[in-house]
Amino acid sequence: LFFFFFFYSKLNGNFILSQTLAIFSYFINFHFSFSFSKAFCKSQNTNLSNP
Repeated sequence: LFFFFFFYSKLNGNFILSQTLAIFSYFINFHFSFSFSKAFCKSQNTNLSNP
């Protein structure tokens, strides 16, 4: 996703927009990974408590 924005910004030559999109995509990826890990830990805890 980041490389797509980087390549797209290279075509347009709009560096500030590419930086904004890169930061935005980074926070989206971080949010999804954090929620996924939290759900994974929750499922692991339920599996441990209920064998």
